[in-house]
Amino acid sequence: MRDRLGDIPILVRGLMRRIVQRLDVVSPGIYEDALGTLSRHEWPGNVRELQNVLMRALIVSREMAIGTSTLLGIDGVGEDRGHPLIDIERQRVTRVLEATGWHRGKAGDILGNTRLTLRCKMKEFDIDRDLSGRTLRD
Repeated sequence: MRDRLGDIPILVRGLMRRIVQRLDVVSPGIYEDALGTLSRHEWPGNVRELQNVLMRALIVSREMAIGTSTLLGIDGVGEDRGHPLIDIERQRVTRVLEATGWHRGKAGDILGNTRLTLRCKMKEFDIDRDLSGRTLRD
């Protein structure tokens, strides 16, 4: 697969159809950024590895389409030439929290997450307070 990265979007769409039929779920879309992430990933394995990543993404996704944030951390997907996308996601969450005055409810709305999901991301990314020492608000 690593020799045919340009074929990844076609493979993804075909595999998604099969996975949706197998799991008997509504077919979500897949955002272009996610296709780009999958296309840039250096696939050491075969098509089955891509299929496993897509299946896991479909299971954990709570959105109408799979995006890059859904793919982060699934079998090493998300490494972007030395800059892990998880760091980009951490920065994004931090910027939104700062922009909302560290109000988790508002930040969650902007990020498209529930307050509970945002708390989980904050714990995962070790984000527990802003630098000025202000307390967090719900």
